[in-house]
Amino acid sequence: MPPTLNRTIFQNAWVVDDLEAACKIWTEKLGVGPFFIKEYEYQTFNRVTYYGAPSDLSMRIGISQAGPLQIELIQPLYEQNAYEILFQKVWAKLFITWVLGRITLRQN
Repeated sequence: MPPTLNRTIFQNAWVVDDLEAACKIWTEKLGVGPFFIKEYEYQTFNRVTYYGAPSDLSMRIGISQAGPLQIELIQPLYEQNAYEILFQKVWAKLFITWVLGRITLRQN
């Protein structure tokens, strides 16, 4: 088992396709809410690049607290976004590795 870090996780962020629907699920099914929604429109951020080329980062976010944990729901509004890359290239692989690990553990 890896050594524990002397740190506290204080935020979880989730990328969603439909911010309102996600907020509703978190509120109704998990009792987390209300969510405070903020929109960052086109050209809110400057100097954004996507694979080295000028791009945009526009999104809507919903933030709420679940006890000491901040929940951030992110709905990208621009097709080319770092969240999509992060999911496709990193998190999907980690999730598959986790699932395969769980399957392996259950077989033993």
